[in-house]
Amino acid sequence: MGPAWRRIVFVCGAQEGKSRAVQAVIGKKLDHEPAPVIYYGPTKTFVERTIEPRIVEMLNSSKSLKGKTLWGKKQKKTLKVVSGAPLILSWASSGSELAGQEAALVFIDERDRLADDIDGEGDPVEQGEARIGSYANGKIGIISTPKTGVIWKERHPETGLEHWAIADLKKVNSPIIKLWWEGSRHEMAWPCPECGDYFIPHSGLLDWDGKADGTATSAQAARTVQDDLRMLRGADSRDAQGVDVRSHDAGRAGAAGGAGWNGGGA
Repeated sequence: MGPAWRRIVFVCGAQEGKSRAVQAVIGKKLDHEPAPVIYYGPTKTFVERTIEPRIVEMLNSSKSLKGKTLWGKKQKKTLKVVSGAPLILSWASSGSELAGQEAALVFIDERDRLADDIDGEGDPVEQGEARIGSYANGKIGIISTPKTGVIWKERHPETGLEHWAIADLKKVNSPIIKLWWEGSRHEMAWPCPECGDYFIPHSGLLDWDGKADGTATSAQAARTVQDDLRMLRGADSRDAQGVDVRSHDAGRAGAAGGAGWNGGGA
């Protein structure tokens, strides 16, 4: 991604591989363009028991990264050094870590589980953006599953795709959704393996026998959905590639799959 885009916002559902994707980006950064990286998670337990072991696994699984990583006693739970560049693992109750270190890449994971003011240091996104200020191509990635709120779909007048519309801010209790609204509002669209028409997946499209009259059990509904997912995964690879599309009223181009921000508003 070019230097014009500083902030990338990803809105994802639960259990969709968000953290794994973040780790892959971190690994590529440290391998190809080593520079300080900060990962900021929601809790100490999550970072130390889930993220840190996955980071170690990633570093070990790549021959290139393994050879560039400083191992032994100098490696800590919250600090890894790759090609001389530090990877700092932090969490919500350690706001001073986010406030006191410059980095070329900052990831804020599960934004909606974080407070709006971390240890009196301010909003975590604002803190993260301050950390990348010294790097011309600095990036901050914010990723989260949204919390509660009232939002709806709107149909694109040209493509016919259904996009999430901008709703009343007072009715949405989700920082990640509000951040996404500030950007280009790209959404991933996939082709139907039967007709080839593109669609943007959302829960309202899920269907199963007995859904209309409520006669299906949870197990029956789950089996139907799993069968549909297997069909999508088994589609011809050329037809199974998603494309990034944006709502017709999102007037600025942004980062693929997320919301782009160029430092002066999106």
